[in-house]
Amino acid sequence: MRNNDNDEAEIMRGIVRKTVSKLEPLCGSRMVAYEKVASVVGVSASWVRKFITVDGTPEPRWSVGYRLAKYYQELCDDLDRKAERERSKINEIVGGLNETDPLIREISLPAFLPDRPGGDLQS
Repeated sequence: MRNNDNDEAEIMRGIVRKTVSKLEPLCGSRMVAYEKVASVVGVSASWVRKFITVDGTPEPRWSVGYRLAKYYQELCDDLDRKAERERSKINEIVGGLNETDPLIREISLPAFLPDRPGGDLQS
């Protein structure tokens, strides 16, 4: 049973790490990302930092774990919506360029920003 508890704690650490890494470029620094995650889930920024960097840090209460998982999903969905808006803008610009000069070869949209499996793009 103890091994299962460690697996669950590692899964939660992974979620927290990914959340912080997704927020860091948006917030401008890792410390601000720690603070953002902490404020959303109701813990201290130092606990968030310690949880993902120091082995043996106690795992969160189930309520904190739930809020962390929910926040991570919402963050990913928000980033997916932003990426979809960017794709639409790029498609519109490329389409306009293709219509402007019929003598140039058709400009194709590169396949960057792939859809996230399981992502919810509905707003």
